[in-house]
Amino acid sequence: MEVFETKAQTFRTLTPMKHPRENCGVAELNGFLYVAGGYEENNSLSLVEKYSIENNQWEEASSMQTKRSGLKLVVLNGKLFALGGHEGNKKFNTIECY
Repeated sequence: MEVFETKAQTFRTLTPMKHPRENCGVAELNGFLYVAGGYEENNSLSLVEKYSIENNQWEEASSMQTKRSGLKLVVLNGKLFALGGHEGNKKFNTIECY
């Protein structure tokens, strides 16, 4: 994963995630970058990891109740919300709150 440093106008490589994934939800809250769900090797995930921007370090956070890919992760009133997504052909119209 890379981040674009706006002041320096360059990309910087971050510490690798513990569980690489695709098609996940991403949002920033309180200085942490949260990555939720997605899939790894065609398996949907309920895993959530958070990245400390200050320490350049990943750690596991509480998992979602539902495995989901293609979700949207948003912040509202200081909480994270995982919206929609799917697991294989099963589509979700549910929301989880952290």
